[in-house]
Amino acid sequence: MSYRIGELAKMLNISSEMIRYYEKNGVIHPQRDKSNNYRIYTMMDVFTLTEAIQLKSFEINIKDIDNMKSHDYTQNLITYLSQYKDNLVNQLNYYQLLIERIDELIDRNTTTYININNYWIKNIPSYDNYFLLQSKGNTYHKIKNQEHVIQSIYNDKNIPFVDSIIEFNNDFNNWYFVSDKKYTHVLTLPNEAKESSCTSLCLCSIIDMGDIGYFNNDCIKPLQEYALKQTGKITGLLSSRGTDKEQYHRYMELRMPIQKL
Repeated sequence: MSYRIGELAKMLNISSEMIRYYEKNGVIHPQRDKSNNYRIYTMMDVFTLTEAIQLKSFEINIKDIDNMKSHDYTQNLITYLSQYKDNLVNQLNYYQLLIERIDELIDRNTTTYININNYWIKNIPSYDNYFLLQSKGNTYHKIKNQEHVIQSIYNDKNIPFVDSIIEFNNDFNNWYFVSDKKYTHVLTLPNEAKESSCTSLCLCSIIDMGDIGYFNNDCIKPLQEYALKQTGKITGLLSSRGTDKEQYHRYMELRMPIQKL
């Protein structure tokens, strides 16, 4: 039994051009019809091509298939599949954490409006932080961190796990990019220019920073007056910015450390 390229392409659900590409890379070697020079594919060609399509589904490059099969095939296949498995495990770990992060953001935004001007105690896990810039009110200085550090943070893999935090001081406030340490083991954030916070119990409250031009350090006074003690600098996590009910909002979660863990 033999097949023409069109018949084979339809049967295997791939294009004729792809079948020729497999042939170009030495995976299959069809015969030619002497009367018209058309390619003729035997059942062995079909079996070989089917196997190659399966190998490609494991992300084995078509250009590597012929070389892989020409010597030490079994060991080569084990090596390729083991590497592919490791990549899948890494991806699985990443996406599991990404789902956890998305749930965290959903919960944060679900409770933001309800918690405005309320107070509660929250366990804030340790996180890695990268200094970004200084500000006073709504006046921001130039970004100070190195360009490659900022580029690493804005990497597609890293940026979903990054928050913006302000550290309140008497003069200039400090802004940081931060990422929870439970995420950092699957990220590719640089070790240089990195600082780490410790796990703390914090008194928290949600404020609305309001429109641009109205933010200042007076926003932390109610939190200071409510608290019985303070063991570190007050920080604010920028929760969300946008228009709700035809009014622009900038929600921030204030955090006052009251006990280190």
